[in-house]
Amino acid sequence: MAPISEGEAEAALLGLFDFEKARFDRRKSKPFTLGRVKEALALLGNPSQDKALIHIAGTKGKGSVAHLLHWSLMGQGLGPVGLFTSPHLVHLSERIRIGHDRVSPLLMSQWAERLHRINDDHFEGALTFFEFLFLMAMGIWESEACPWGVVEVGLGGRLDATNAISPRVAVITRIDYDHCEILGDTLEKIAGEKGGIIKPGVPVVALRQGRAVEAVFQEKAAEVGATLHWAEASVGDPERENLNLAHRTLEVLDMKDHALGGSSLQLPGRFQRVDWRKGKWLLDVAHNSLACSTLAPRLGQYGEHLIFAMSEERDTVELLKPFIDRVQEASFVPLPGGRPGVDPDQCLSTWKALGGRGRVSRLEEVLAQPKGHHVVTGSFYLVGEVMAKMGLEAKTQSAPR
Repeated sequence: MAPISEGEAEAALLGLFDFEKARFDRRKSKPFTLGRVKEALALLGNPSQDKALIHIAGTKGKGSVAHLLHWSLMGQGLGPVGLFTSPHLVHLSERIRIGHDRVSPLLMSQWAERLHRINDDHFEGALTFFEFLFLMAMGIWESEACPWGVVEVGLGGRLDATNAISPRVAVITRIDYDHCEILGDTLEKIAGEKGGIIKPGVPVVALRQGRAVEAVFQEKAAEVGATLHWAEASVGDPERENLNLAHRTLEVLDMKDHALGGSSLQLPGRFQRVDWRKGKWLLDVAHNSLACSTLAPRLGQYGEHLIFAMSEERDTVELLKPFIDRVQEASFVPLPGGRPGVDPDQCLSTWKALGGRGRVSRLEEVLAQPKGHHVVTGSFYLVGEVMAKMGLEAKTQSAPR
C-alpha cells in the first residue's frame, strides 16, 4: 500500500457521528449503548480480552492520570504499552498510542477501512466516531502485540464505549459538575455514572473526596464485590493529586513507581509553559468550573493576558469568574474547528459584567502580538489549535518544569 498522509488517514474516519461536535439535541438521535460495541469487539475477535488494561474515569484529571500511568508502565519492561485518550490536541492519532508514538497513518487507514466495512455490514452505519476510534485502538493494540494498555473514558463511564473492556484495575479521579445534561444534576448522580466502570472482582482506586461521592463508590464496590482502595486528595494541587492516584494504582498492581517524579514530566496541555516568539505562554486544557477554579490561583505572571474559548454546553460565569481577579485583560476567540462554542461576544459580556477588561478577537490576531505573558485555556480544542500553530507535538516529555 502506498504511503498516505496523516490528513488522508484522518479523512478515512469522517462521516461518522461525533458526539464531541454534536449539540445536545443531536445527541438524542443516537443514545449511548454498549451492545453494539461489545458485538463489534466480538466481530474483531475480542482483541481486548487478553490485554492487561487500566480503565480511568472521572471529571478532572483522568487524562493526566492516564498519561502518568502510561509513562510509568513503559519503564517497567512490559513491551509496547498502549494509551487511548480523548480528545486530541493537535492530531487525531494522538488518541491511540503505542509506546511514545501515536498510531501511524498507514495503520489508521487500514483499520478505518476494516471498521467501515463492519459498521456498514453489521450496524447500518450506527457506530459513533468515538466507538469507532475505541475499536480501532483495541484492534491496533492486538495487531501490534501490546500486552498492556491505559484506557481513558470518553464521557461518563457506565455507558461509555470503553466500558466494554474487562480491566486489570479501575481508577476514578475527582468528581465535579460536568456534562450534567447527560450524567445528572447532582454529584451523586454523576459519581454513579462514573462509578459504572466498577466491575465484579476488579480492584478500584478512587480519590478521597466528599462523603456523598465516596459513599456512591463504596456502595457500588460492595454491590459487585470489588475491592476499593483510596488515594489521598490534595485540594488545590492537581499535579500532586494525580500523582497520588497513579502511585496508588501502581501499588495495587504491585508495580514500582517508575519515573513518576512530578518535576520530571511535562504532560501535554497541562500547565505547559512555552517560550514562543517573544512571549511567554501557559497552555492548560481547563474546560470546566473545577479545572478553571484550580488553574486561576496558579497563574501568577501569566495572568497578564487571558486567551479564552469554551464549549457551548458550559456556563460562562462558572468558568470565567475564577479568573476575574487574577487576569489583567482577556481576549475571547471562536472555538476552533467548527465546533459549537459559546459566542465570544457572550463571553465578553459575561467578563465585563464580572468587572473584567477585554475584547473579542480572532485567534490569528492574538497570536500575532505575542509579547508579554499569556495563558490559553477554556477548551482542549483552543489549546490544541495554539499548539499546532506553535509547531508543538502533544506528547509527554521528561523535562524539568
